[in-house]
Amino acid sequence: MENTFMTHEETVALLRRAMRAQGRSTKAIAESIGVRPNTLYKWLSGAIELSHRKTDRLLRYLMENEPERLRAAACGQSDILYQL
Repeated sequence: MENTFMTHEETVALLRRAMRAQGRSTKAIAESIGVRPNTLYKWLSGAIELSHRKTDRLLRYLMENEPERLRAAACGQSDILYQL
């Protein structure tokens, strides 16, 4: 099996699934990564896209603070290499 890495679009999809899982509130996470809560709410609804920099900050936050949310979101995605 060949290892592949996630594209930005796949990362965003994973992050959206992870943000919908149980864990800290969207507001608390937004404050932790330095964005307005409304920004994350709009992003989750699909109204806006996060910049690559903000996406990276969200991913790093979840990896360091709530890895179980990422694992839950990644269930059934064994064809993609996740390095959590």
